[in-house]
Amino acid sequence: MLAGAQRASALLEGAGCSVLDLSVSPTHTVLGLWVQRLLGIRPASRDGLEVRIIHDERTPGPIIEAETGDLRVTIRKESREFRGPAGIVKDECAGLDPDALVLIVEAARLPGCPLLPLLEDHARTGAAISVAANPDRTPAGLILARADTLGLVPANGFMDLKEQWLQRALGAGYDIRTARLPEPGMVALRTREQFLEAVRRLNALADPLETVDEAAAALEPGGANRRSILSRTATIAPGAVVVDSVVMEHAAVAAGAVVVRTLVCPRAVVRPDSVVTDAVVGPGAVHLKGAAQQLAPRNRERR
Repeated sequence: MLAGAQRASALLEGAGCSVLDLSVSPTHTVLGLWVQRLLGIRPASRDGLEVRIIHDERTPGPIIEAETGDLRVTIRKESREFRGPAGIVKDECAGLDPDALVLIVEAARLPGCPLLPLLEDHARTGAAISVAANPDRTPAGLILARADTLGLVPANGFMDLKEQWLQRALGAGYDIRTARLPEPGMVALRTREQFLEAVRRLNALADPLETVDEAAAALEPGGANRRSILSRTATIAPGAVVVDSVVMEHAAVAAGAVVVRTLVCPRAVVRPDSVVTDAVVGPGAVHLKGAAQQLAPRNRERR
């Protein structure tokens, strides 16, 4: 699982932690959901599954709090800089049997569908490399490859996966197939908007609210409404209003605060009477009162 980034996404910069640590349901983080998907392909592995999460110097590694079952999960910082995604995968897979299968994953994605059909399709075609595509034909950030194909990656220097390694494999005559994933595929998590939309789909929530006027009408007793996702370890004080947002593990929203279309990340704190809209609140971040002007209705013409 490639959890580093040559250039930090807007979501990663705002969250201040690994995207894998962000909550996508009351009980699961992104990593927890990946673990569930990987456990789904465990029966297809004769020797068990070893999961390696690789991050770089610029990107924090995740904190393993998910139940990993019999998966062997390790978190590592990339051993050498300037290797590129293909170089990292080659270094991590050194010593594998040439016929071993390697699943290469862009970690900053929500795994919206099971992985077993990809393995079954790969076995059926006999391909050396299977590149997964989302239902809309965009890259899904999943590649299933036979270990010997990584011999095309140089022992030193930078190599990209899509633009360089796959092109080299194609030129070398390896059988490369595209496998279409079912809805919703593997959803990219690079922005707040993408994350909120992915969470809505995963949890079958209603469409997002367009204005704060609509938000007030939709509120339920207790502050948070059914359009929001609250981690089981989050704290929402009486009198707080949380609308169309995600409040994550060990985060807190104080009394009188209003949080709309926002990600309150793990261990973040929203202070009393704060108003936070369309934001990513990182760990330890504090939003003070005085932002009431942000509550102006938006996109009213679309109502």
